[in-house]
Amino acid sequence: MRCETCGYRLWNLPSRTCPECGTAFLPSRYEFVVNSVRFCCPHCGEGYYGTGPKGHLVPASFDCASCGRPVHMDEMLLLPTSGVEEEQTQVDRMPWLQRKRSGFFRAWLATIGMALIHPIRLMRTVPRSSSPGQAWWFAVLTNTLTWSVGFGPLMLLPIIVVGFTSATGARSVPVLGVLAVVGVALLFAAGGTLVFLAAWGAVAHGLLRATGNTAGTIGRTYQAIGYAAGANVLTAVPCI
Repeated sequence: MRCETCGYRLWNLPSRTCPECGTAFLPSRYEFVVNSVRFCCPHCGEGYYGTGPKGHLVPASFDCASCGRPVHMDEMLLLPTSGVEEEQTQVDRMPWLQRKRSGFFRAWLATIGMALIHPIRLMRTVPRSSSPGQAWWFAVLTNTLTWSVGFGPLMLLPIIVVGFTSATGARSVPVLGVLAVVGVALLFAAGGTLVFLAAWGAVAHGLLRATGNTAGTIGRTYQAIGYAAGANVLTAVPCI
């Protein structure tokens, strides 16, 4: 739990203001992994564990079982549970959906990393209320850039030939024509991704429905397939 302004650690503080910058804070404004934080009574130090959906105490107000005095979650001293590191108390955030805060390029790379290493964890961070369009945008961007890097040398070859023939006085080759072909190829990559994603999601969700009940709608299936496109960056290496 860190200050939203300066990043100072706010654990085990009886005050509700950051000692570094003076910004006010409340534990209820933070979200924790369930059972990862110990809420200690400010009067006697008795510890309680956040079992609510956001790792909060349920109920938030009650009489302390040790000293009998009324307490509220927002006035307690917070500490990571014994054996739990500070980083383990933080709830994972979907990087792509946090790109306005963390930066576009950083969020894109972080989403790719999770798709490659922790795909199940990645999907768990995607809110069900999130628009599938976000996943489509990520898939189109990732696949188009991956395709461009993987086939870039082949796309540059015609341009090199044009420059060589022009320099040697050979029969001129229309440069604009070559660039137009390259542009069409990029558009084809982006459009092909959309068509393929649409077909793949429909077939995948249809198979899921045919074999039993599904936990989510077809939008959730499109989210999974769209964000899984992060793993496609490996195909930028020609032999892969």
